This record gives sequence, structure tokens and C-alpha cells, in this order.
Amino acid sequence: MDQTSRHATMAAIQAFQAHEILLLQSRRYVDWLKLFTSDLHYWMPVASVNETGEAAAPDELAHFDDTLETLTMRVRRAMSRFAWTEHPPSRIRYFVMPLWFDQQADNVEVDSNLMVYQTRLQREENLFVGTRKDVLRRVDKDFRIAARKVTLDRSVVAAKNITVFF
Repeated sequence: MDQTSRHATMAAIQAFQAHEILLLQSRRYVDWLKLFTSDLHYWMPVASVNETGEAAAPDELAHFDDTLETLTMRVRRAMSRFAWTEHPPSRIRYFVMPLWFDQQADNVEVDSNLMVYQTRLQREENLFVGTRKDVLRRVDKDFRIAARKVTLDRSVVAAKNITVFF
């Protein structure tokens, strides 16, 4: 891939991520779900505390391990009155910075730094920092998320619960 094509692809990735962040920050979760493919794998493995510092393998413990169907159920719950920890709703800011990508046919693998800041009520604050590895697939000339792996830098999540989407 030549340099001009790489710059154009990176600009498209950044525009896609900015659109996704706008949907998440404005709680337009139903529209956000349209950004995923039907064969989605969306997960956040538990960070291992060992010599390598690697996250858990796909068949090991995860904070969440979703398909599009289970992610849709989590979104429905988040939008309902059953998600009592989000009434009143949190204020959330997303900071996503793509660092690298690899184009493979119709898929683009993207590695990004991730920071999500959440504040609730008067004193509750959560900071989620880590990496996000996405597989973006071209569908009708637009990107769709086929896979997402979120790896937090902390091995223990300090938040009382995880009510944000990554």
C-alpha cells in the first residue's frame, strides 16, 4: 500500500472512530449497534497478573464476551429502568487514538489507545485506560466492526460496575 493510500485509510479510520464516539457520548446506542457486523466478537478479557502481563485467552475469563445478540441485550438493558446505576446517567468522555493498522483484503486491523472517563453523581469517578484492537470490515464502502478486543491496563477494575461501552 502506498503512502497516499495509507494516509487515506488512516483518515477514514479516524473519521469512523469519531462518529462512533459521538454516538456513544450522546447515548445513541441503537444507532451504535448498527456499526457492527452480524458475526461480531466483542470482548474484554481479564488482564492476567503473570510474568508476561498478557490478557486472558479467548476461552478464559472475561469481563464481557459478546456476540451482536448479547451486546444488543446489554444495550436494551442499559436503556431500561433496570439499569438503576445509570439513573441519573453518567457523564462519559471517550478518547480513542489509532496507532497502527494493517489492511487485509476487506478487513482492516486497527490498534488504538483507549481512555474512557466516567463520572457519576457528585463523587464517583472511573477511569478506564488500555488498548482496543478492532477488526473493521468494509461493507458497502463503509466500515463495520467485526471484532473488538479491549484490554485494560489494570488487572483489577476499580469501578463498582462496568456500565460503559468500549
